[in-house]
Amino acid sequence: MSAGIAAPRRQRFGSGRIFGASVALNLFLAGLVGAHLVRGRLADAAPPDGSMIARITATLPPEEAKRFQSRLYQARAQYEPARDRIGLARRALAEAIAETPYDRASVQAALLAYQESWRSFFARFDPAFLDALGTLTPAGRASLVSAIEVSRPPPASHPASD
Repeated sequence: MSAGIAAPRRQRFGSGRIFGASVALNLFLAGLVGAHLVRGRLADAAPPDGSMIARITATLPPEEAKRFQSRLYQARAQYEPARDRIGLARRALAEAIAETPYDRASVQAALLAYQESWRSFFARFDPAFLDALGTLTPAGRASLVSAIEVSRPPPASHPASD
């Protein structure tokens, strides 16, 4: 009889661990989604040319920066709608992640839509960016490369690789 009582206790203890891990994971994901939503609002309020473009353009000599930005501005009708769809897809992904109960298929579909929104954006932005690069002198392109390298965050260290 005591063997019959011990099994449910062990089961309850294991279930409690799983429940605790689930609560901790949900709190972590809620914080992550909240941070991304706040970051998303800040990114949505960024200037139309985007913070990365603004940062790297600021390193160019004034005349080159003007030509570069002008070329991107002229083509904005081609890429801005796709850029806006990235924001919509990001919000849909955040909503799917925050959904209760967790729906893996819904999150996966939202994640695929988010990835596709980026591919669509770059398919439209790349020609404008390439044209804008063509307006720069070799020194301007070198300055742009340096700005991109400086703005790149250092690679993340992964515990498994240390």
